[in-house]
Amino acid sequence: MLTFIFCLFSTKKLVEGFLDGITKYATTVTVDTTSPTQFNFDFLDIDSLKFTSSGGIDAGYEGSGTQIVLDNFTYNSKTVPEPTTILGLLTVTSFGIALSRKQK
Repeated sequence: MLTFIFCLFSTKKLVEGFLDGITKYATTVTVDTTSPTQFNFDFLDIDSLKFTSSGGIDAGYEGSGTQIVLDNFTYNSKTVPEPTTILGLLTVTSFGIALSRKQK
């Protein structure tokens, strides 16, 4: 997962990756308040992602907040074959083996 993160107020961001509600990854990053910062997270086999703001350095802007901006967020996913697809492949393979043995 690759993204640019930008914020105006709190510079510390906790990024967590979950699988079935269980935390698999937790990384705290420091974000620049003047320009976007690029991060690459090697979170594998997750089904949800959470960004949480906390503390950090006062950027000198009036006000406060926990907002963040994500830009150019990219991720890779892998497709998981359906059980019927696997069953179909096994069936076709079995017929192929049976036919090749019958011809011998």
